[in-house]
Amino acid sequence: MRPILASGYPGYRRSLAQAKKKAAERELRMQSYTALRKQREEFRKRLVDLIVKKDDSMDIGPDEIPTAGEKEILRYYYYIRHGVDTVHVAPLDPKLLDTVLDLIPPKLKKWRELLKQNVNDVKEDYMLAMKKSIVDFLLRDPSFCESIVADFESSARMEVQHEGPTWGPNRRKAKTVLERCLFIVNPCSTQLLDLWYTQFRNFRLIDVDALRKREGPFNLADFQWIVAKQIEGFKGVLINSYYKQVYDIFSLGAKRNKLPKAAFPRRLKKFYNSCATYMTYNLQTLCLKSLYDYMDYITDIK
Repeated sequence: MRPILASGYPGYRRSLAQAKKKAAERELRMQSYTALRKQREEFRKRLVDLIVKKDDSMDIGPDEIPTAGEKEILRYYYYIRHGVDTVHVAPLDPKLLDTVLDLIPPKLKKWRELLKQNVNDVKEDYMLAMKKSIVDFLLRDPSFCESIVADFESSARMEVQHEGPTWGPNRRKAKTVLERCLFIVNPCSTQLLDLWYTQFRNFRLIDVDALRKREGPFNLADFQWIVAKQIEGFKGVLINSYYKQVYDIFSLGAKRNKLPKAAFPRRLKKFYNSCATYMTYNLQTLCLKSLYDYMDYITDIK
């Protein structure tokens, strides 16, 4: 009897050809990956050699400007901008850019030149950030990084970090003065700003959307009555909601000793004046935005 060979089974030749094809594709991918890895290593070595290369002009005194450490920092940022070719940088994903553009209100997209300029700025910032990440990735050499830090450190910087006898008292004194006079860091001030920008930032004196929903022209008397009613309604919102929450913030701050003490009336007056300043600014901004929306409404002839 003749032995049964594997080649005699149906589909053997086809499966063998497919296996050889897969093996060839796998080997080709490995060769491509090896070539790409070698190319990246050569690019990394070339860029690192350019940056780490010492310059004869860097042998200068420690008191001269710029110092050797500062020159290395300048060289680092120079190669971020000019040392990495754009062919090595992945471009900005168009889908991501479209998602960002969808967040822009339609009424702001009519300035096409400004929008185009902003898009170009975003692409440029993205390209710069990607180049910086490439350079940072290529320079993962501890000896090089430590040399930059060691050369850039100075006795004054070390003393500031450890609050030495020269800088420590002055820093603590300046901190105390800022905490007393810079009222924007007061918890009540931050709560006031947070209240406005989270709840009342999008309010307008005139509801333009409600006016646009009306079909047909307005009678002048009816239009004046509707606008006056909307303004009075928003004034009621300010009095009944905004000012009430402002009062609650100040009351809670007084209970928790977050306000300047009454024993220092000048400081207390300055604190309330600062609060009144940015509350006034918020209301002025609200009026301006309301006027802008109203002007867009009355000049829209479509």
